[in-house]
Amino acid sequence: MDRRTFGTSMMLGAFGLAAAPAAAQRGAVRRGMSAMMPMGAAEMRHVRETLQIGNVSRMQSELARQRGNERMLQEFAGFEVEETTSIATILTELSGMTPPPPPPADQRLMEQLQRARGAEFDRLYITGQLDGHERLLRVQEQYMQTGRNQHHRHITMLARGRIVEHIADLRRMRDMRS
Repeated sequence: MDRRTFGTSMMLGAFGLAAAPAAAQRGAVRRGMSAMMPMGAAEMRHVRETLQIGNVSRMQSELARQRGNERMLQEFAGFEVEETTSIATILTELSGMTPPPPPPADQRLMEQLQRARGAEFDRLYITGQLDGHERLLRVQEQYMQTGRNQHHRHITMLARGRIVEHIADLRRMRDMRS
């Protein structure tokens, strides 16, 4: 083996040894998170309901980004898509669950949104989002009363704060249209 090949081999080997603890630590963190986040009945219910309602909100908002009649509504819808996608990713990674299908009332509203245009679309979207966010707020508050997992409660507190903000934003949009 010549000197350059030997030097390159030694550098790669040293890099591998230096990177090994970091890779092991990432694996330990993942194992540690799942150990810290045991999912009891309250957590599973919270995740299932949050994923379900959030997924409906995301689907409605994806449509609203394209069909919304007002710039403010389209902007809200874009933020909602990003947020619901992030929350779903976090909850899915922690629980292994995927969003359940939408309930029949939400499926009907989605069908109405797909047919609606203009101001009628905006009205239906805001009404649907308000309803969904109010249901989502109840899910968070119920978990805060019954849930005992500290880390899951922290996630719930953060989500709850954003939901309250969104309800206020949606009410302002609704009232501007009246």
